[in-house]
Amino acid sequence: MAVLAAHHREEPLAPGLELEALRARLPYDVATRAFRAIVDRICRETGIVREGSALRLANHLVRLGGDDGKSGARIEAMLKDAGFQPPDLKQLIETLDLPGAELPRLRTLLTAMEREGRVVKVATDLYFARDALDAAQARLIERLNADGEITAATYRDSLNASRKFAIALLDYFDHAGVTTRIGDLRKLRAR
Repeated sequence: MAVLAAHHREEPLAPGLELEALRARLPYDVATRAFRAIVDRICRETGIVREGSALRLANHLVRLGGDDGKSGARIEAMLKDAGFQPPDLKQLIETLDLPGAELPRLRTLLTAMEREGRVVKVATDLYFARDALDAAQARLIERLNADGEITAATYRDSLNASRKFAIALLDYFDHAGVTTRIGDLRKLRAR
């Protein structure tokens, strides 16, 4: 628990400590399978939570505060103002002029904001404000309920956005299970 507490202090934006990083810190070698069994038992008996391949203390929540909180608020405001055509990561760095805003730092901030539900990662370097994504999904479903199918061009026009953003959103909704792609058309996925 002390190792996790120290990790949370050093990396407050990280969701937890990776299992392999923890296993590497052990003073002796433990096989992967045995280590995972030990970790599972410890999680059942203590205040440690395993999420995928990461461990965290039950009371650890990723939250932006201080300068990171201010930067997060600026990023969120910028994404909200952009609506259906948000800036990519490079444009965010240039526009916001964040202190020490190299790409890895910006990705860390956006990942923390995504965990908080403030932004959604639609593509590798493309994030949407949660409200904009919800509105885009509502428009898509509305059109699909009315017409049964939609093309990228029709969706682009309904958003009044460029093709780049319409395609990224359609791909995101395909992967999220909202739509199914059939050739150049999208249809609502059967529930």
